[in-house]
Amino acid sequence: MNAAHAKGMKIIQDAVYNHVGTEHFLFKDQPDSSWFHRWPQFTQTSYKDQVVFDPYASAADKN
Repeated sequence: MNAAHAKGMKIIQDAVYNHVGTEHFLFKDQPDSSWFHRWPQFTQTSYKDQVVFDPYASAADKN
């Protein structure tokens, strides 16, 4: 990191800490039933979560 700073560069750590699987200890032994969002059955995502925040997004993407 010091070498990067010496060259005028900055370091950014981009990490998502709330992604866990069904084998994770917090999923297996949840402190509270509201820790994980659930649907009644499997619901496939479109991975287009940006449209939720985009006032100009198309209706098809929002659906």
